[in-house]
Amino acid sequence: MFRILRRACFAALTLLFVFLVSASADASFSAYVKADKAVVYSSEFLSGVLGTLPNKTIVTVLEYDEGVAKISYKGKTGYVRVRDFATVSSIGTMVEAVRDCKVYAKPSYSSSYTSIKKGTTMYLLQYENSICAMVEKNGNIGYIHANDIKKVIESAEKEESPSSASGIVYVNFQARVKSASVKVYASSSTSSKSLGSIKKGTVVNVSAYGKGWAYIELNGRKGYAKISGFERIYTQDSYLTDTTLTNEKIIYQFIIKEMKLNKAAACGIIANIKYESGFRTDALGDNGRSYGICQWFDTRWNRLTTFCATNGYNPDTLEGQLWFMKYELEKHYPMVMNYLKNNVFESAQGAYDAAWYFCYHYEGPANRSSVSKTRANYAQNTVWERYGN
Repeated sequence: MFRILRRACFAALTLLFVFLVSASADASFSAYVKADKAVVYSSEFLSGVLGTLPNKTIVTVLEYDEGVAKISYKGKTGYVRVRDFATVSSIGTMVEAVRDCKVYAKPSYSSSYTSIKKGTTMYLLQYENSICAMVEKNGNIGYIHANDIKKVIESAEKEESPSSASGIVYVNFQARVKSASVKVYASSSTSSKSLGSIKKGTVVNVSAYGKGWAYIELNGRKGYAKISGFERIYTQDSYLTDTTLTNEKIIYQFIIKEMKLNKAAACGIIANIKYESGFRTDALGDNGRSYGICQWFDTRWNRLTTFCATNGYNPDTLEGQLWFMKYELEKHYPMVMNYLKNNVFESAQGAYDAAWYFCYHYEGPANRSSVSKTRANYAQNTVWERYGN
């Protein structure tokens, strides 16, 4: 992965790296593009497209709120969707310099360098060879002798980590400190090394939780804290990437919240998606010519890909496919959308009608008349029982 990362964004970096000081160091942190690409906007309201950043590009996040982040890249700033990024700390290992040493612009002693002090922390991304390591700090990349660095808090890592603990739920969401302060520890025990405390109102990233503890990250530093001291931050569309929810439940919420349809219409659509793909985003059909939760066929599959590329979504994700379904219904199947909004009553019969109409006029399978009835019965007798009340 790091070879791809280096090709995508490291080649354009200048020779000297600001490893010693970072502007707004208390608030900023490094992140990389986890989506296929990230659209950069000139406004915090995500308007005015400045361009795109390819997968694995490293940027500096200056601030973020309500799903939007302000970033800095090559001296320029812009706004992006938080969901398109992940922290560098999630793919790197925190290390520190064991002595005063040099960081080079390239994996060569003849390249330009900057000197750093003992104790300087950075992220180890990969080893180029047995003596050279690629490191990152404040959005910049450099190369250092492997013997000049060591892992930070190695003992804490040996005590316990989310990957070794039992009963852990792996998630990815933001939470805010609701107590006056919360203590952070090296492991999920109050007897472990104290890493300090964070004040009320501080926002952290939660990557796992279990047994009353949360594994958190703040400005590149990780630790454990009592989960009772936090409250989860819900943005308008945070449920779309909530790994604790099934695809079916996410789809239901999307239809209600984003498409503004009633429960009966949602049940009708869900019944169809159940039969089309079993809620699998990677489902293939028609000898490889249909794809996704709605089994978009041929040119409609191409339409999905184009829509996602234009709007900064990944066509292989549930999020991208749901936004495309909404778009396609509004722009290419307005008759179906109008029927779902204005002609479906909030009842079991409404769920039947919605499923039949959606199948017959939007999905259009072979033997559509009999298939539409089968899905309509499933919506009325099964899905409505689950969501109607």
